[in-house]
Amino acid sequence: MVNPRLPLLATLLEQAYASRGGGIAGPWLPSFFKRAPSRGQRARALDRSLLWPDELRAALGPRGAEALLAVEDPASFVSCGEAREVLPTADLAWLAQARQLLARHPHGRALSAALQAAYDELHALALAELRPLPVGTARRVLDGLFDDAQLVQPFAAVFLKVLAVGQEVYIAARLAGADHGRAASLVTLRLFDSHPTGQDAERGPYLRSLILGARSNGLKRLERNSGKGQQESARALLAGALHAAEALWPWRSARGAPLPSVAGTLTLREVAACLASLLRLVASDRRGHGGLREVFAAAGFGGQEWLADRAEVVALLLDLIALAPEGTGEASEPWETLTLDEAYGRTTEAATVLLRAALSTRPSPRDGALISAKMARAGGQIAAAEVAAMVAAARPRLREMLAWLEPRARDLLPR
Repeated sequence: MVNPRLPLLATLLEQAYASRGGGIAGPWLPSFFKRAPSRGQRARALDRSLLWPDELRAALGPRGAEALLAVEDPASFVSCGEAREVLPTADLAWLAQARQLLARHPHGRALSAALQAAYDELHALALAELRPLPVGTARRVLDGLFDDAQLVQPFAAVFLKVLAVGQEVYIAARLAGADHGRAASLVTLRLFDSHPTGQDAERGPYLRSLILGARSNGLKRLERNSGKGQQESARALLAGALHAAEALWPWRSARGAPLPSVAGTLTLREVAACLASLLRLVASDRRGHGGLREVFAAAGFGGQEWLADRAEVVALLLDLIALAPEGTGEASEPWETLTLDEAYGRTTEAATVLLRAALSTRPSPRDGALISAKMARAGGQIAAAEVAAMVAAARPRLREMLAWLEPRARDLLPR
């Protein structure tokens, strides 16, 4: 038997089935989410051949045909008639309303909590599927936080589709005589088995195809909202930073080589990884209870225009320019097809460690080994014994780089 790879989703499906009372199948969870019209594509009914390939039908056993007829009949379920139309955005009003409505249902408090847990579980898995993109970048893409407007979350469609697919497969299995473990294993098979109708690049696990589809939609939206002028400004910023790196770059080895460079001279992608990581730290400070670090405030990042989400938009834009096909620098050539780049992810990790070390007021004895290891993973080299001197020399130069960056990066902020 296959263990469920989304155990909290399996728990939600079990509790929904257990609360069916006198009905056949219980509450239809997707009906608690009523989506307002948006400019995107209209929601389409599930493709039956996609949801129920021959192998899955056979796995239901001799009572499978009868069970499938039951789950295909809307009268088998209890649908929610109270949901207000909500445009699902990153403020999560859509999920909050569904939880409130579920709480009124028999066993509703447990269902409401289980729904939140399943949402968080799937969101974490989606972030992991988008590696090696940094978590902050992947979250911005999935949650649709690209400017100040209220935008539909690409992840919302994934969650609703997983709820619908998972509940239908689970209930069909239970009605066909399976116990919870077997029903949950069939949900796992449906979500993580091959995409049954995919062609060429579309082949692969069904759930991953949904997540990558959300990534594609998110990147398309960012392309529309950023505008060509903003993309050109981002490329100009990176080119300017690369040109000024000799004077500005804070982190250098004992031999004078910039870090986290692999070849001994910085590339545009390495500069982008460092600047994007820096802007994410600004965003983290703006969200945190400790407030903005003095070094960021002194450079001008304390201004109202540098709200956390806006700073992360600029960081994401720099990521996408860097991830454009090598040599083109064109993020406007369709962003939804950009390749996830593991090397860029490792460089981003190394850049973040360097930044945190230079910003720390309490250096740790372990910094040397940690930074040396991160540099080696990214392809650069620095001995652990050299790290303390490198970090001390980087601190004043970091202030100069921040003062150079802030007025130039401000032009990239969402209008």
